[in-house]
Amino acid sequence: MIKQNKLQLEISLTKRQKWIGFGLYTLLILVSLVAYFPTLLAVVKTQIEQIGYSRFSALQFSLLSLVQPFILALFALLIGQFFFSKVGLRSLLYERTSESLELFKARLSDVIFIGIGLGAGLGIVDVLISPLIPELMDQVGQDVMLRDLLAGIFYGGIIEEVMLRFGFMSAMIYFMSRTSQQLKAWHYWVSIILVAIIFALGHLPATLQLFEMTIFVWLRLLLMNGIVGIVAGYIYWQNTLESAIVCHMMVHVGLFIINALMGIVL
Repeated sequence: MIKQNKLQLEISLTKRQKWIGFGLYTLLILVSLVAYFPTLLAVVKTQIEQIGYSRFSALQFSLLSLVQPFILALFALLIGQFFFSKVGLRSLLYERTSESLELFKARLSDVIFIGIGLGAGLGIVDVLISPLIPELMDQVGQDVMLRDLLAGIFYGGIIEEVMLRFGFMSAMIYFMSRTSQQLKAWHYWVSIILVAIIFALGHLPATLQLFEMTIFVWLRLLLMNGIVGIVAGYIYWQNTLESAIVCHMMVHVGLFIINALMGIVL
């Protein structure tokens, strides 16, 4: 079990550590966007076929669509870089010390297990509630594609965690702590929960494209994504950003396993 009983103190980082960390994460963001691109291209092609007209080709539109998440991720990276160590949060790639590596390795198996278990659990819930959501019923048992797994692992695991946990959550904790001039546990918890809600609502545009927004779809959107956000936020607090990233990645692996099994069964 991942647990820490005391609040973290500020972590001291040199400018060199920060900018090397920034460079490493910039490379990871670029790799993530490349991994996400095949899925994005397939979605854009389908949308253009449905509309019947586009000023841009599917390739051009897909490339343009990568600009926004790239800029937002870099912006969040800069924000997180400024605030995360001030509130005692940790990052292996920024610190690059034996102590941070040991912290990451000590809980890695727990994080992997939690992520896969959570993803599998959410996949099973999807199957159980599918009779309540007709569009979801149609998706159960469909062929799952490796490209979509890679998109979820890299875009969800890296881009979303950098934007929301590293950028937004770190800054929120910092500004909340300024009101009392000291860090308290509730600063972390409130930030974790609020960012998890934002994370869930961030999936609304994609949900609108796939589902009619009934009460069951809203509950699925908020609860399932919210749970993932809370777990990832808690792991970031108690361990490292990279642990939260691994957990988020493994959630997609767990979902993929359940979807693949349902495809075989059905």
